[in-house]
Amino acid sequence: MGDIQVIKKENSWTVSTDNGAYNVKDTNGNGKIDSGDIWTALNGQEPPTTQEKEEAMGLSLKKENMTGAEIDEYNRVQEQLKKKKELQERIEQQQRATQYSSGQYGQYGQSSKASKWAKIGQICTMALAPLTLVGGVLLSAGVGSWAYNGCGNDRALKWFGGITGGLFGLSALGSMIGMFAQKNNTYSYTPAMNTNNYGNMFQQAIQAQQQYDQQKMQEWEEYSQKMQEQAEEQKIEKEKQQNTALVTKTIEDANADGAVCEKTNKEYLNTLEDLDGEREYTAEEIKKVKQIRQTPMIPVKHIGEDATDKTKLSPKFAKLLNDKLSKYEKLDEEGSDNKFKVFTKEQYNSVKSILAKTQLTEADITNLKKIYKESEKIEQ
Repeated sequence: MGDIQVIKKENSWTVSTDNGAYNVKDTNGNGKIDSGDIWTALNGQEPPTTQEKEEAMGLSLKKENMTGAEIDEYNRVQEQLKKKKELQERIEQQQRATQYSSGQYGQYGQSSKASKWAKIGQICTMALAPLTLVGGVLLSAGVGSWAYNGCGNDRALKWFGGITGGLFGLSALGSMIGMFAQKNNTYSYTPAMNTNNYGNMFQQAIQAQQQYDQQKMQEWEEYSQKMQEQAEEQKIEKEKQQNTALVTKTIEDANADGAVCEKTNKEYLNTLEDLDGEREYTAEEIKKVKQIRQTPMIPVKHIGEDATDKTKLSPKFAKLLNDKLSKYEKLDEEGSDNKFKVFTKEQYNSVKSILAKTQLTEADITNLKKIYKESEKIEQ
């Protein structure tokens, strides 16, 4: 399979695969591609394969400025996809070996020398099951990765991955010896090839290994899905705890003695108080709390998303204005006339008067910017 490209849009993704280009709509709004999202072909091509969909799901988790938790989730999913792909390749290898031993690539007799090699191959193949188990456990004990952070799920994933890794390495070794024995047969044609006891044993062993691999594939898919669900649940719970801690700390800071926090900001924070610790805060509420922490002296209701809203302050300008007000009031509290190098008394009163309004107009925003620019000349 070739490279897959995933480009994030506002509420969807454009995914390019070997089969073509697709638009994937984020139907549940969780910010990542999952099984519930809708794939639409852009040029009427064939639907993407299951493997292409899974890889796109993993790539959709990657974005700029990722948090530690998001990086862990991205690495975990990539590891799962890698192990699944390796296991799928292992099954395909076993299928090819079965086809070879069943005569689909030609039936040939055996020389005395080749029979010895066949016996060796059969012994290696029959010994494969216990060897893979032991090898997998040893590998899981010795192999580590920076992507794992030591939690229960990660340790389970690491051990399962180690057992799978042992299966790949040792199973491949046994199959290579078995295939070598088959290829050392003489080229004298004999119809009795498929009734030869050794040939039947070899084919049965490969089929048994193939069934084992397919079972492990199913178990891996079930395990992977379970781990993803648990990781999502843990992420939600961790985010809830972090949000509760943030709101609680901000409320305490705003109500502390000597705290500088604008009246309407403090009132808003108090509506968020949750003594039971059961409230789930919305993204908008958390956004406002973070903004208040940045600009406690500017009413959060007067701050917009960016400069496109002409009746609200942009977050950047709000921070500049907040810092100037804070500096002025600190100097005023100290009784220092240096406060007038920050704002004149008239400028300070004008700013406070405008911010005290219930709703700002475009003219108010323009006036605030004008006052700020004039005050900058005073400090110079």
